[in-house]
Amino acid sequence: MCRGMYDLKICCPNLKDIRVFGMDLKSIDISGMRLEDVRVSYCFVNCIDGSEVDIFAPNLKSFAWVGNVITDKCSIQSFPVLKRSEFLWPHITTKKISNNSVIDLFSSSSQVEELTITFDFLRILSEIYFEFGGLPFSFMKLIKTLDIYPDKRYFPARGIACLFKSSIVHRLRIHLFMDSYEENYDEWTDLDYANSTEKQYCETRAQYLSPFLSHLKVVDINLGNMIPENAVTFAKFFLKYGRGLQKVNLRFCRGKSNLPPNLLKDIKGLPRASADVEISISCY
Repeated sequence: MCRGMYDLKICCPNLKDIRVFGMDLKSIDISGMRLEDVRVSYCFVNCIDGSEVDIFAPNLKSFAWVGNVITDKCSIQSFPVLKRSEFLWPHITTKKISNNSVIDLFSSSSQVEELTITFDFLRILSEIYFEFGGLPFSFMKLIKTLDIYPDKRYFPARGIACLFKSSIVHRLRIHLFMDSYEENYDEWTDLDYANSTEKQYCETRAQYLSPFLSHLKVVDINLGNMIPENAVTFAKFFLKYGRGLQKVNLRFCRGKSNLPPNLLKDIKGLPRASADVEISISCY
């Protein structure tokens, strides 16, 4: 952690791992041919006009953008061998977010194999999808694993559809145990949810995600101390519309979740699009 420095430039041909944390930056410029891991966390928090991020790392394997605003300018070269990206907990301000910066930020990870993304990023992408119909590029044809941290009430269908217009995702992991968004839940409402019945809402989400759902093989729903009824709602949706689904796993934190005794029976009785889907409940 370093305060008082607003413009940071890192250029070293031998570095493989860069982690920048807790700086109050206006700009960051990172470059390195041997870089394999870059993580920038809580460095762009104050809303400063002219904020900028530049990254050149053609051999990067892991990238994380955590707790930062979307900068005014984002010049990140594509990472052609990237394995994993994380876009977590963006710092939200009243300043209008540049759609071009969002697009540039995500386009750098279009070759990724594993992606983790939290609700506020998906909310931003939902608005881009609503306005433009999606991003002007497609993610890698096959993504092995997608981890999402959604709002407990709404499944971010438009945000996911914005990312994956033609990509195939085999495994989706939904993490519902985070309570850090509680204070922001009322600041954003899913317009599809607000103006429809539950049945209409599910059908609308299924339309957005039709290509995504047709290739999805495994869904993991991690409950933590999640209210079980909401977990059933998510499971119900994927069972009903996941035509190629093979397995649904509900995982809860022992000692925190108050699971009703008939939960597994209730879920197994739900209608499903795939007759061969396996359902399991376990603890961790």
